[in-house]
Amino acid sequence: MPRLAKEANKLRDEEARSRWMKIRSITMSPKSVSRACASNGWSMDAYSKWGNRLRKQPRVESLFSKSRKPFRSPKKTKPKKEKKVVQLRRAQPSYGPERISQDLKQLFNINVPPSTAHAILKRKGLISQKHQKSLTKRHLKRYRRPFPGYLQMDFKYVPYPVNGKKLYQLSCVDHHSSWRHIRIYPEKSTFFVMKFLSELKRICPFPILEIQTDNDTAFTDKFSSGV
Repeated sequence: MPRLAKEANKLRDEEARSRWMKIRSITMSPKSVSRACASNGWSMDAYSKWGNRLRKQPRVESLFSKSRKPFRSPKKTKPKKEKKVVQLRRAQPSYGPERISQDLKQLFNINVPPSTAHAILKRKGLISQKHQKSLTKRHLKRYRRPFPGYLQMDFKYVPYPVNGKKLYQLSCVDHHSSWRHIRIYPEKSTFFVMKFLSELKRICPFPILEIQTDNDTAFTDKFSSGV
């Protein structure tokens, strides 16, 4: 105990030092435990808890509060995966979580769900509301057309499963009128792209002059006036 007392008296943590002083005062008091606890502003339960902990493990570490936070989260993404997500985003700033998830699987055989990729990008400061607004303004300024017929088509990942199934949204928007056509499909493939285009040709209220796409693997090339 003398050695423990010497170490405890050097504690810098105020809570741990206070516990030591109270335990020592109550233990050495000629009063009953209940009265000694009351004199030190402590409950019987608190004295029993910390006194028993110190008795079972007679070292100063027993006086510290145990963190309720787990030492390691079982669901935390491994640093290697986070690094790959960040590297891919910085190499291709236009890539969203869905495309990053897809490329990581195809190029590196690394499984990172789009929702996880989005969380990593947000945590690393690679997605911000200010940045998104800036991109939107530049997009509108650059692509606004003086007349309809110039369309932009892209796939987007539906963030929440529907009936337990992953779905994809394929949309096409006109850069002049903002008219759009949207469909939901169970997968991203050229088959559904062609099905979408066939329907688009039938219902589009104006002649289609050009359709632009991103570099998604579902698109074999940029579609143009040959649609």
